Amino acid sequence: MSIQLKEVVDVLLKVDDDTNVWYDRKADRLKWHSPYSGDIDDEGAQTDAVNCVNLPSRYEINDYRLMELFIERLPEGEAKKHLSAAIVGRGAFRRFRGTAERYDLLSKWYAFREACYVSFARRWCDINKVPYEPYVRPMTEFKEADFDLYDDEAFHTTLADQEEKKAEQPACQITEVPEENKALLVPLAENGDELNGEHRHVLAAVDEGGYAGFIVVDDSEKPVVIDLFVSRKYRRRGMGKALLKKAQDDYGRLQIHVKNPDFQAVSFLKACGYHPCSMDFIN
Repeated sequence: MSIQLKEVVDVLLKVDDDTNVWYDRKADRLKWHSPYSGDIDDEGAQTDAVNCVNLPSRYEINDYRLMELFIERLPEGEAKKHLSAAIVGRGAFRRFRGTAERYDLLSKWYAFREACYVSFARRWCDINKVPYEPYVRPMTEFKEADFDLYDDEAFHTTLADQEEKKAEQPACQITEVPEENKALLVPLAENGDELNGEHRHVLAAVDEGGYAGFIVVDDSEKPVVIDLFVSRKYRRRGMGKALLKKAQDDYGRLQIHVKNPDFQAVSFLKACGYHPCSMDFIN
């Protein structure tokens, strides 16, 4: 018996951050649990390590890096130049899609991304000894080698990988940003006004003479995280977790409002030890 590789790909592409999916060897099929459907229990995936193996979460797959890889493989020209500019800063995914659509590249991007996921799903099955039925990759202009990305930084699937990347990160000092330097963070902030206020504290990590990331906390009532930003160079290396820890050490138990519960921030916060309380996250 074997599962359909397309089913694995579909799950990786569509599942949200709150859904746990795993392969049950005894049942020979994928199972899942979502907090929105109380009729399926994922306890077996947590206790039966021999017969159950979890699929990677959305947080473990770096779609931003896939956009970079897609752009790198485009021919030189206006489309490549504008797509490269579109993915800088906040709102990168929205701007990337809009720019790709303007240059009639959206279908090519979706085919590229799906083909990358096919490669990833196949390797995941091979490593975990999960039998599968092959899935033909989508039609695309890119070469076969462009999709063998399992070992690329686009995918982070093991704790060993994550720990290795954390060890590579240079030690950054995290300190409160003085008023005269807050203007330097305005281009990176979700809203420049959030940096200022009587009860607003801005902690930032400094490296190589610049800011590697920052966190904004409002403690007018109880400590609430207003914004958290990490420069691309330092992402997935423990910087966000370090900023949260420093803020909690300085201001106490933190509460975080997540505007979009499907965003990858949910998985990130859970990995940092936070848990949902209504639509908020507290530690």
